[in-house]
Amino acid sequence: LFYFEETFHQLGVKVWYASQPELNTGDANARLLKALEAFKGEGSNIERQRKSIAGQTTALQQGRYTFNPKPGYMKGDKPGIHKPHPVRSAALRKVLLDIVTKRVTPTQGLIDLNNSEFMKGHSLYKMDKFRKIATDVYYAGGISIDKQVKVYNLNGLHEPLITLEQHRELIRIFDDK
Repeated sequence: LFYFEETFHQLGVKVWYASQPELNTGDANARLLKALEAFKGEGSNIERQRKSIAGQTTALQQGRYTFNPKPGYMKGDKPGIHKPHPVRSAALRKVLLDIVTKRVTPTQGLIDLNNSEFMKGHSLYKMDKFRKIATDVYYAGGISIDKQVKVYNLNGLHEPLITLEQHRELIRIFDDK
């Protein structure tokens, strides 16, 4: 609050509190009241943030993915439960299974994916992005978030494209690459 007041002052703008004229006097009491008002607003922001994180964590622990659908998926009928895209998921699944069964290398898998219906309307993937997708537990039915919200749940409510064992094999293959 005080930073913004000073910034406006430097710009030649006078800040005036119309709904609380007692804050306009500039004395010690007005500064204290301003600080209390700012504290209430900051407390409200912190409470909103805490509730948002708690809500996301609960949803993720229940198996609902509360963010935008991952590549190959689309929004489902229920919030947080995405469903496989009718075209893109099949193309991605084929490439992942081709890599797991060693029919193709990860490099050839990326080429195949970039030449498939999966990429319709998207720019081509590079190996770093493809590696993140291919080794993401989400495609094996799990949910893993390690940001402000931290959750690891192997029991996502969305339909997996591959098995957990196939996921582990993909990780081994990409780690060896």
